[in-house]
Amino acid sequence: MKDTEKYSIELFIIKPGVSKKTKEEIIKKIRKAKFIIAVKKDAVFSFNDMLKFYSKENSDLIKIGETTLGFFKENKINIKKHHFPKTTPLAIGKEIMRRQAEYMASGTSTIIIAMKKGKDIYKDAKAIVGSTFPERAEIGTIRNMSNDSLYSSTIENRSIHNLIHSSDKENVEKEIALIKKYIAK
Repeated sequence: MKDTEKYSIELFIIKPGVSKKTKEEIIKKIRKAKFIIAVKKDAVFSFNDMLKFYSKENSDLIKIGETTLGFFKENKINIKKHHFPKTTPLAIGKEIMRRQAEYMASGTSTIIIAMKKGKDIYKDAKAIVGSTFPERAEIGTIRNMSNDSLYSSTIENRSIHNLIHSSDKENVEKEIALIKKYIAK
């Protein structure tokens, strides 16, 4: 790396219900990936703030809904039985984001704002975090440490408990702005 490279920031949020030991392991993985932790703060988010945090464009919601519909079909799961009364991709995407907001507001999360030099630190972050679905997350990634699965969360009508959120390059500033008040407390 060149000395002229600037630091970029990344937002990680360790989700509610993660044990102290697992949080420590997650933080070690973040540091091992050469992220410098600038802020580490526990917070309990409001449901309304998390709805804003997880708001998505309709096109994104439709993709989430389509992925879910494909999963239901592939696993021969009755979608109506699992609390998706409206089965359009958009309606399913909205319900999944509502469930995610509910989960994120259910207890204490740990906000981590980290810095790193490099052109694509977000790619580095995704490499240590792993796939959204813990059962598909690469061995050694943070989400691979979760014992949850898309199947379990579907059957139990809840969001996936995949241990951590990490921001995309295009959302990091917006997401930090939305949670800034929790850092200041």
